Amino acid sequence: MKCRHYLRYCDDFVLLSADRDELLAWRGRIEDYLREALAVELNPRERLRPLSDGVDFLGYMVRRDYRLVRRRVVNALKTRLRAYQALLVSEHAGTLTYRFEAGDLERHQAVLSSYLGHLKRANAYKLWQALWRGHGWLAVDFDWDATAWRLKPRWQMPNGLTNVRQQYAWVRGCFPGDALLFHVGAYYELYDRRDAPVARLLGLKPLGKNRRGALYGVPVRLFGRTLARLTGRGRSVVVRQGEQDPTGIRERVIAWRMVPATG
Repeated sequence: MKCRHYLRYCDDFVLLSADRDELLAWRGRIEDYLREALAVELNPRERLRPLSDGVDFLGYMVRRDYRLVRRRVVNALKTRLRAYQALLVSEHAGTLTYRFEAGDLERHQAVLSSYLGHLKRANAYKLWQALWRGHGWLAVDFDWDATAWRLKPRWQMPNGLTNVRQQYAWVRGCFPGDALLFHVGAYYELYDRRDAPVARLLGLKPLGKNRRGALYGVPVRLFGRTLARLTGRGRSVVVRQGEQDPTGIRERVIAWRMVPATG
């Protein structure tokens, strides 16, 4: 049809012309071809509109000097966020519990990364910042790299942490204000001298010299009472002990975080 200005992606396309009658003629030819040659119809949402209204194309509203994300895309993202919040965050008896279930979080990260890739190509920085602030639980699961528009998981320990003290220090860096409990055998252990206030709160005495360098320990049988006392006065990150890998180092991953709802 010798249309000089058009956009096409698969079966989505936009034709541009300064002449409305020309656009109507093109549409008629396209409708005839689709019906007779391919036995399909144009999308009923197709319509003519001036460029001043913006071009609705591939999930964006494109205007002369900027590009916005379609409202339908934003609403779909909000729906996904609410669904994952219901899956990963719960509240009971005044305590918020954040589940660090690796499989769910990896799927969540993949979904968010896809949406971020879409938002990044629009004038959507303020939109994402508003979503990030409005869903504070995201900052428990991820760190946000504003330069790269990328989420970095906070629950995945990096490779190369070869002993429990290194693993403990890494978690301490991620959650500096929390009490950390590492499940090792029959105890939940604490490894940092900065844990002394937590130890005093729990009435713990220093441990004797041990090969892991643990400073304090809570018997597993007292775990429930320990959590209740901590959440009444502060925050707790609990790390569970995983399966032993071929190197002989047990993989320790963050199992959940419990936070007083008013904290």
